[in-house]
Amino acid sequence: MACSRRSKGAPTAAPPQHPVISFWQWWAAEGHQIDPTKPSKATDALSERLGAIHPDLTWQFGAGEGSRHCLTVSSGGVAQVRPLAERWLRAAPRPDETWEFRSSQQRDPNALTNVLEIAGHRLDLSDTRFHVESDADDLRIHVGVHHPAYASLSEEVRGQVTFLLLDWLLGEDDVERCVGHVESFTEAPAGVVTGREVVAAVSDIAAQREPDEWTMGQWEDRDGAPGLAMFRRGCPVDRPSDAGPASGVVVGVRGAGQRTAGGLDGAGPTEACRERA
Repeated sequence: MACSRRSKGAPTAAPPQHPVISFWQWWAAEGHQIDPTKPSKATDALSERLGAIHPDLTWQFGAGEGSRHCLTVSSGGVAQVRPLAERWLRAAPRPDETWEFRSSQQRDPNALTNVLEIAGHRLDLSDTRFHVESDADDLRIHVGVHHPAYASLSEEVRGQVTFLLLDWLLGEDDVERCVGHVESFTEAPAGVVTGREVVAAVSDIAAQREPDEWTMGQWEDRDGAPGLAMFRRGCPVDRPSDAGPASGVVVGVRGAGQRTAGGLDGAGPTEACRERA
């Protein structure tokens, strides 16, 4: 009788752990003890571990609504990074007495009462003024931002201050959804308004959004094949958790050769449609 033994071979290496999982394991073991009032080795570790998820993620500490502190990790205005910030939040533990978590900068009603120190300058944010133009067709507002100190700041720093101000004043989500063109002014433009009036303009735009209003988009890929998308214009689908079951996004792709003078016609051989519920 012949005997045989199956070779075990080299052990299979475990797949690398996703950095989101690594982050929350570190938070459970060490990070939750961090002191949010001062820089430390723990804040350096926080930056390093979030950078491993994506280098464009930004973070900040603040007061929580139901907890003593809040850790906000956001995309910093980079749309492509928003899903990662959302994934980070979905993996977070439940809020407790000490910590709660957010994946976007929230609106701060007292934003313009603070003093911002940046690039060796101190800016009294109460001196900030805005210029607003509403775009009824696109359901957005276009915003110009002016501060007396802008004339002495570099273009890069002016841009940083402008977007920080808008994120604080309106909240990051409303900036993404309701703000179109943004410009920094070194001189005060005509028709300046206060931050309160900017908030009111955004609220007016948001009130005009109809959740059941559908709109259509068409495009061509690199090979000239046309595509078609229909979506509910008033649904905030830029963050998965906000979309809900009625987001109503329908995407259709039709093969090349189905294009007519009037647009798309007929079902091509590669036609496909899917609806995201």
